[in-house]
Amino acid sequence: MKLSHFFKAASAIGLSLLLTAGITACKPATPDPDPEPDINYADVFIFMGQSNMAGRGEAVDSIECEWGHGYEYRAVSGSAEEGWLYPVEEPFGANENNAALSDGQNGDGKKSGGMVSAFCEAYYRETGIPAVAISASVGGTSITQWLPQSAYFNEAVKRLSDCIDFLKADGDIVPRHINMVWCQGCSDSGRVAEGTLDYVSSLKSIVSAMKNSGAGKSIDKCFIVTLSEYSDGAVQQNKTALADMQINLCNTDDDFVLASMKFRGVPAELRADPHFHQGVYNVAGWDAGKNVAKFIKTGQQAECEPYKAGEAGALAAQFGINLKFKENTSVTPDPKPEQSKLTEADVFIFMGQSNMAGRGEAADSIECGEGHGYEFRAVTGSNANGWLYPVEEPFGNTENNEALSDGVGNDGNKSGDSVAAFCEAYYTETGVPVVAVSASVGGSSIYHWSPTSSSYDYFNEAARRLTACVNYLVASNVNVRHVNMVWCQGCSDAGQVASGKINYVNSLKKIVTAMQNLSGRGIERCFIMTLSEYSGGAVSPNKVALADIQINLCNTDDNFVLASIKFRGVPAELRDDPHFHQGVYNVAGWDAGKNVAKFIKTGQQADCQPYKAGEADALAAQFGIDLQYKEALAA
Repeated sequence: MKLSHFFKAASAIGLSLLLTAGITACKPATPDPDPEPDINYADVFIFMGQSNMAGRGEAVDSIECEWGHGYEYRAVSGSAEEGWLYPVEEPFGANENNAALSDGQNGDGKKSGGMVSAFCEAYYRETGIPAVAISASVGGTSITQWLPQSAYFNEAVKRLSDCIDFLKADGDIVPRHINMVWCQGCSDSGRVAEGTLDYVSSLKSIVSAMKNSGAGKSIDKCFIVTLSEYSDGAVQQNKTALADMQINLCNTDDDFVLASMKFRGVPAELRADPHFHQGVYNVAGWDAGKNVAKFIKTGQQAECEPYKAGEAGALAAQFGINLKFKENTSVTPDPKPEQSKLTEADVFIFMGQSNMAGRGEAADSIECGEGHGYEFRAVTGSNANGWLYPVEEPFGNTENNEALSDGVGNDGNKSGDSVAAFCEAYYTETGVPVVAVSASVGGSSIYHWSPTSSSYDYFNEAARRLTACVNYLVASNVNVRHVNMVWCQGCSDAGQVASGKINYVNSLKKIVTAMQNLSGRGIERCFIMTLSEYSGGAVSPNKVALADIQINLCNTDDNFVLASIKFRGVPAELRDDPHFHQGVYNVAGWDAGKNVAKFIKTGQQADCQPYKAGEADALAAQFGIDLQYKEALAA
C-alpha cells in the first residue's frame, strides 16, 4: 500500500505521529544512543554511486520494507502539498531524477530495482530504528563526476541538507546518525589500473566534504558496497584490484566502513554484467543493512564475505519471493569464437504468437545461405556442443522450455516460419549476418508478455535469452552493431481490444520499454509484422482494426517501425486461418528482412504493401522451390 497520501501537507506534528507508530512499536530496550522514551528518532542514509547503487534488477522480486521500517525522502518529487516522506520501495529513487542528477547516462538504463529496500528492512530488524533513505545515484558515472563542487556532489549535499531540515522542523524528529552508502567503480577501474586516476584520494575528498557540509547535516561515515569483478562474462583484473583497494581503505581509514562485498563471486545466471538480477540486489542490500547496523551498535566492522551459492534463493524463500532469475537454471555460454567466422552481426529476437512461431511447411522454406544467419540456442545450446547454429526452418523448434513453450491451447508447434527468409533478405541488403533468437508462443495474448506478469515468465525468459546471446557474442569478440526485436502478435487479442478490455498500445509499449532497458543489452526498436485480417475464412473487422492500430503506432512512435503487412490480403488457398502455408511465410519474412534493412541503413521506414497476387510463387521460383501449396489451386 502506498502511503504518500498520508503525508500530504505533512506538518511536523502529523509526521511525528506517523513516524512514532513505526518507531516506538518495536523500539529496542537500549537503542544507541539511548534516547528519551518520548523522542522520535531515525537514522539517515544517502545512497550514492553509479548503476549498481541505482539498481538494474527486477523490482517485482525485491524484498518489501515493512510499514514504518524505512522511508524515502523525496527531495525532487516531494512537496509540501503531497508530502516528502514515502515508504521505501523498489525501484528506489525512480522519481528522483532531475536536471542536476539524473540516472541512466550513456545508455546505461534507468532504476529498475536495487538494494535499498532490503537494506532498510535488515537495518530496522537489527536496530529497531527506521532508516530515512535519500537517492543520489547515476549509472555510468566516474568518481571524478562526484568530486566536491561538481553538479552531482552539490545536488547530493542539497538533498541531504533538505532532508535533515525537514526532519528537524520544530524539533520533532531527531536524526541519530547521518551516513552515506557508496557503490561505484566500474567506470573507473581501467584508469585506476593505468595510474591516471587516484581513486582513493578522490573518494577521500568526497567523504571529507560530506563530513563538513554543514552543522548538524554532515555524515559520520562512508559505508562501502564494493564493485563486482565481472565484465561481459569474464573476471576483469582491473575491477578486482579496485574492489580490493576499496576494502583496504575501509581497513585503514576510520572514515570508511565496509558494508558488503556480495557483488563479488556472483554466478553467471544471476548477473547481467556489470549489473545483477534482483536476487543479488536483495542479498547485497540485506547484508549491507545488517553489517551497517552492527557497526552502528558496536563500532565494529563486520567480517564481510563474497556471495555464496544459494544465498539469493534462500533469502527470497524467506520472504516468499519466486525469483524470475534463479541460480543454476541456465548456463552462461563460454566464448567460443572458433564456432563461427563471425566478426560482426546484428541481433534480432523474434517475439509473438503462432505466426511468429510459424505453422508452415519447413521443406518449402527459403534456405539461408552459409554465414548469412545464425540461431542462438539459449535453451538447447551448451558450451560443449555450441550455441550458434545456421538458421533453418523450422526456426526455434528446439527452444521450448518450461518458461516459454510454443503451442499453448493446442495451437500447434513450430513447423516453418519467416525467419530464414528474413535473415537471407537482410543479409542480401546489408552484407551483415543476423543472429536470431527465438521467443514465440502460439496462442499467447499480449498480457502473457507483460514485464510484470506474476503468472507467466515469457518476458523474463525472452530477456534472458537475448541477454545471453549478446553476452556470448561480445565475449566472442563479435561486433554487435544493432540489437532489435521483431514482433508479430494480436490474433488472440483482437476481440478484447475491440471491446475495450485491453489497451493494446499501452501493453506493447511497456514490453518494448522493458526490452530497451535490459542492463546494457536492450533493444533499439520494435519492428512489427502486422496480423492477418482473416478468421475461419472470413474477414474479421476486429483483426483489421488491430492491424491498423499497429500500423498507426509505427507511424507515430519512433520506438516502433513497420516491417511488413504481407499477412494481409493473402488468398484463401495459401491460408489455414489464422495461419499460412510456407509460401506466405517466405514472402512475409523476405519483405520484413528487406524493409528492416532499409531502416537500419537509411533511418527511413519502408512503404509496406499487403500481399500481391503471385508473390509466393514468384519468390519460390527465385529459390528453386516447388511449393506444396500454390496460388489459385484448391487448398
